[in-house]
Amino acid sequence: MNEHLRFEDGWKILEQGIVKCSKLLEDCPGGRPTVNEYMNYYDCAYRMAVQKDQYCQEMYNSYKATHESCVCAMVLQY
Repeated sequence: MNEHLRFEDGWKILEQGIVKCSKLLEDCPGGRPTVNEYMNYYDCAYRMAVQKDQYCQEMYNSYKATHESCVCAMVLQY
């Protein structure tokens, strides 16, 4: 946990979680994230928020953009 986590590296991990959870909303196969996967996403977000170079605003902006694109993709499908 002492290792610095760059935003690009951490965001790749968080984006995997977002994609996996969004597939649940679309009823795609692949199952729910496991407890270990949830813990990995949580740990990554926590580390990115509390380390010396905090990425809270970047995570918020990136999550918002990803969420908006997922919603638009699902809504515009119908």
